Amino acid sequence: MLKFWKSGDVNKNERVEEKLYRWLLEEGFTVEKVLDTNSIFRYFATKNGPPKFSIFQSRSKSDCIIVESGVAYNREDEILSRSFQNQTLILEIISNLLCKGFIYKIQPPQLQADKAGGIVFAKPIYYDGLSKDRFVETTSQTINMAIFIIVTLQRHATASTNSVTTPNKIQYLT
Repeated sequence: MLKFWKSGDVNKNERVEEKLYRWLLEEGFTVEKVLDTNSIFRYFATKNGPPKFSIFQSRSKSDCIIVESGVAYNREDEILSRSFQNQTLILEIISNLLCKGFIYKIQPPQLQADKAGGIVFAKPIYYDGLSKDRFVETTSQTINMAIFIIVTLQRHATASTNSVTTPNKIQYLT
């Protein structure tokens, strides 16, 4: 565990940032630092392509780092737009997010504008529990949750468009 609770430790954020960056590289992630005025630091990371996730420390919550990802879609994608109207589907996604300890925000597409909709989800890791094992576990859970949401939405989209022609395929996907 990292211990940073000495009073007057002004380099705490820098040391955490350096340690997280090194851990991401050790685990084989491609890491990109991003300037964000709302964060003390922010990185985008990916491993062998999507999904991408970010790691940051918010200026308003300086006792933890946050691992965040999301799934977005445009309002022109009618199948996904209809999927987000299905309460059973959304409840399945929400229950999985909650079971894994994620906080989330669901953003429906804005019909008046070409704004994307989607789900953003995040998991904090507090400094008193920050270790490499916990960090790697949280990044893995975040990647797996993004994949789960994508597969769930695709499964629902496939079921709503091909239910008459390919029932065996749909049963297999569920």
